[in-house]
Amino acid sequence: MIISISRAGTTHTRDTLSILGSGYTILDVTGLGDEAAVAVQQANPKFGLQEGVAALHVKKGNIFLHLFPVRLNIQTDNVEFEKLIILAAEMIEKL
Repeated sequence: MIISISRAGTTHTRDTLSILGSGYTILDVTGLGDEAAVAVQQANPKFGLQEGVAALHVKKGNIFLHLFPVRLNIQTDNVEFEKLIILAAEMIEKL
């Protein structure tokens, strides 16, 4: 897991994730910070890529919390994703 914090300014979470390109689906996450979004990497068997959460960005005030669950194979419809959301909620409340 890679975790970073940065200044948010006027940027929206969807905007920060949209730079990833067409291989990702960006979904809003409700009830987390002021706004939150998740980037889901789409499967690409040619390159051995499976579908899964690539990044979760949470904005609270002027702060962005970025979580990148590298090699954790988290899907948006399983308990691991719920745990990632809980972790992000705990972290963003402490900032």
